[in-house]
Amino acid sequence: MQKVVYSVSKVNSNRKMKGVGYLVEGDLLIPSTSSKGNPYIRIFDEATKHCHSVDKDKTEFKGYVTLAYASVHYGCYEIL
Repeated sequence: MQKVVYSVSKVNSNRKMKGVGYLVEGDLLIPSTSSKGNPYIRIFDEATKHCHSVDKDKTEFKGYVTLAYASVHYGCYEIL
């Protein structure tokens, strides 16, 4: 499990989710809150398969993934 700083946004949207999450077996797990105020863990399956390194030290990654009804942009995340 690696602790990472993430930034995730939908295509054509100004809303971004930012914070600290975890990479577990290639999946990005981030804490979220439902519209009713209940906490839950949001999982982005196989996030590392869709990301590539943006620096030579391989500490920042960026990529795109298409979901069934929405496109999600995986912003840079940094390995802490």
